[in-house]
Amino acid sequence: MGQTPLSYAAVNGHHAIAAFLLKTGRVNADSRDSCGRTPLWHAAERGHEAVVNLFLDTGKVDVDCKDEEYGDTPLLAAAKNGHVPVLVKLLLAIECVNVNSKDAFHRTPVWWARRNGYPRILDLLQKTAEQKGISICNIDLPAEAARVPNTLGLGYCDICILGIPLGQPYYHCGLCNSGDFDICLECFQIGAHCLDNSHVLAKYEDE
Repeated sequence: MGQTPLSYAAVNGHHAIAAFLLKTGRVNADSRDSCGRTPLWHAAERGHEAVVNLFLDTGKVDVDCKDEEYGDTPLLAAAKNGHVPVLVKLLLAIECVNVNSKDAFHRTPVWWARRNGYPRILDLLQKTAEQKGISICNIDLPAEAARVPNTLGLGYCDICILGIPLGQPYYHCGLCNSGDFDICLECFQIGAHCLDNSHVLAKYEDE
């Protein structure tokens, strides 16, 4: 979806390629794809700790940037996918990172850690907030109902970036992302749409 070579390297965890591209000084470390997601965001979402460190070491990236369509920060992306707490801890150690950041549907890192059943990440978020004297937003915390991350070879939702549960209906846009844009039932039910609200979504029943 409009990704640069640097974004592709970040998505796939190719540290050497990302390092080479950054060293040229001719790439934008904060380039955004069609969803407004940066290379750092993609590395955090996929759990590529070494690549995340690479971007942080440049001092040239917006560590708390939100994607322009759905409001996820790198911290939100890492927390909701349950990536190793060391990666979440890495992001939380940076002063400007907002532990209470909200996506476009008002869901915080704590909300997602609780929702997807990641107690270690939940504890880390809460302790970090306490150390910084920040009150955690606990409004409407969900019951635990684990969702799979999108790294298991299954279909995934392009909005919440989590796997679409087997057997659950989902919605598809045949125009966005070169005709490959899927929305899980949960995101659809809270009003999420593809990149263009004028597009008609088709409902699919996963078998």
